[in-house]
Amino acid sequence: MLFVIGGMRQGQLDVAKKLLNSDDADAADCSFCSFEEPMSAEIIDGYHLLIKRMLKDGRDAYAYTESLLEANPDVCIVMDEIGCGVVPADPFEREYRETAGRIGCVIADRAESVYRVFCGIPTKLK
Repeated sequence: MLFVIGGMRQGQLDVAKKLLNSDDADAADCSFCSFEEPMSAEIIDGYHLLIKRMLKDGRDAYAYTESLLEANPDVCIVMDEIGCGVVPADPFEREYRETAGRIGCVIADRAESVYRVFCGIPTKLK
């Protein structure tokens, strides 16, 4: 599994496609995809958004992530880093930030390779 992280709009999806040597890779867009689509996608783009959607729907994002990693072990997961900066005043936004960060740690631990992207430049962390 490949995990690509970075701040918003830093070019993570483009880097993921380059790392996979595939400009036309099948990418599930987590801003609107079904909860089933990532289970078979080559790239999952914006996983932090799927986590937010799960929390809003009352779903267990940790259990979903475990199922995803088991069902799709060769996936490339692209996720924004949302834990930097000012802690949100809104309780839901704090829960979302905490959950996304902890799930990112789970994914990074299990990933074969982890890259952080800044200004379109990937740095291999693992």
